[in-house]
Amino acid sequence: NPAPFGGWLMGPDQATALMSSSPELLLWQEGTRLSTRPIKGTMARGTTEEEDLDLIQRMVSSEKETAEHLMLVDLERNDLGRICVPGTVQWSMWRGGAYPHLHPIGREGNGGKP
Repeated sequence: NPAPFGGWLMGPDQATALMSSSPELLLWQEGTRLSTRPIKGTMARGTTEEEDLDLIQRMVSSEKETAEHLMLVDLERNDLGRICVPGTVQWSMWRGGAYPHLHPIGREGNGGKP
């Protein structure tokens, strides 16, 4: 799987294991800084650069795709707001991305942990 983020959680007392593989950064901690990068609004890659650009334009112009992305940003903003120092949660501007099989809409949220 070409996804850049993954995890493995083993719960031997529950005889349970959980594996995750995603192009989305769910949570990252570096020192007291927490980061998340929700993505929503994915579009398959085109076969040419021109087709890629057309697909990206259609995706970012879609009310449905942008509304779904904003819903995820709001959920993660709320999650960060519960555990970060008040006033430290900030979000980047929209950014596109390109993975081997898809284009996503994304943003990065950061906050300071006490």
